[in-house]
Amino acid sequence: MAFQENDEDIQFLIFNLTLTTLEYSFAVQFLKALIDTDPFLSEAWYYLCLVYFYNGKIEDALNCIDYAIAIDSKKTDFLIQKSEILINNNQYNDALELLLEANQIENENENILYYIGVCYQNLELYDEARKYYKKCIDIDDSFFDAYEGLADCLYELERYYEAIHYYKNYLVKHLNLEVALKYIDLEIELENFGSALVYMNELSHLITDDYLEIEFILRKTYIDYLKENEFINHILRENFYLEYESEISTSKLKFQSAALSFALGNREIGFFYLENALLKYPMDYEYLYDYNPNLIEDSEIHILINSYKKLQK
Repeated sequence: MAFQENDEDIQFLIFNLTLTTLEYSFAVQFLKALIDTDPFLSEAWYYLCLVYFYNGKIEDALNCIDYAIAIDSKKTDFLIQKSEILINNNQYNDALELLLEANQIENENENILYYIGVCYQNLELYDEARKYYKKCIDIDDSFFDAYEGLADCLYELERYYEAIHYYKNYLVKHLNLEVALKYIDLEIELENFGSALVYMNELSHLITDDYLEIEFILRKTYIDYLKENEFINHILRENFYLEYESEISTSKLKFQSAALSFALGNREIGFFYLENALLKYPMDYEYLYDYNPNLIEDSEIHILINSYKKLQK
């Protein structure tokens, strides 16, 4: 059987496998028959490598791609495929050496540039990785994974707002909820709570996976908690200033400080403020419930208030 380098039937056979045992076995037999006919068919070795690789037979895949490279060492597709296998096997230095060689042959191949970025990133050479991801995007601005890699590296380099820019660029071009979570987490880390909430609300109707839905709920809750605490702490600081530095003291301020302290979960401080308020204004306790209605059902608070009301009588 004659083998043509761009044989569409062979490409269809390899890339549309459902990877059942029958089709895998047939593909291996088919490609081995081609190789038996002509052992120097580099493309047949390459496709056999793909079949083995997709089926998790890494050692066999490496052997096949090595034969392909031995036959045609300048074919960048072969070098890229071997580097992908090595990357998959966490052999980043070996993969990088191969990819730099491929880059000398074809220096504007976006796949080569991307995988060089992957290697540098995994070797924690983030600035080098950044440069190659950027080159990849400059050649192909629809190379989504390069945007994510670039953003991840910028994050590691503490160039946070640049990282946000590339996460957002990725998400504009291609919705990926895992990348969306990275972007949202970074906005939260930078205390850009409004931006994070707006984006989560935009994405909420697209979430179908239970795990991701839980992740979004957790992040929303965390933002709400931080925003609430920031607001509450601001009010408590203002109350402290009014009461102790300006010597302005009212029952509303005292009960508000108590209510907000309980809202923060600090019962010790809450009871301190509450007793201080009840000592001077025992009959104004309703202000406490105005600011924090949840406290109506709190039995400890109820007992304390009643004790001060009795003293007043």
